[in-house]
Amino acid sequence: MLPVDASATRADCLALAGVRAGRRGATHVLLADHRHPLMAPDMIDRVVSALADGAELVVPVLPVTDTVKTVDAGGTITATVARSTLRLLQYPRGMRADRLPVESLAGAVTVDGDADAVSVELPADAALLEAVIACR
Repeated sequence: MLPVDASATRADCLALAGVRAGRRGATHVLLADHRHPLMAPDMIDRVVSALADGAELVVPVLPVTDTVKTVDAGGTITATVARSTLRLLQYPRGMRADRLPVESLAGAVTVDGDADAVSVELPADAALLEAVIACR
């Protein structure tokens, strides 16, 4: 448990966690997010392996499969965005402990994500989460 006051931002909390991890001898950390509760062990292994191979920042990703459009201020579709370079970001994100807080993901190494590692908002997505778990 890391005590912080009510004015602490997410970045403040992550910076404190990085300092604490470094004091305990940790060189790398995995950052999870409560909205991504399903992390398959093999996806975690891919993140850890990339860190072991020398990456400073690692993010699991999935290719975007939906059609993405740009719209103007009036809500009229103006163009279709090419999906070939778009990715959905997932957790856990791996990094050197001294990189916390991560303000930018620029330069991050990507590894294959997991289609089951969906982002959920509870309680609205409880049924989806239960269905994914039941199918594992």
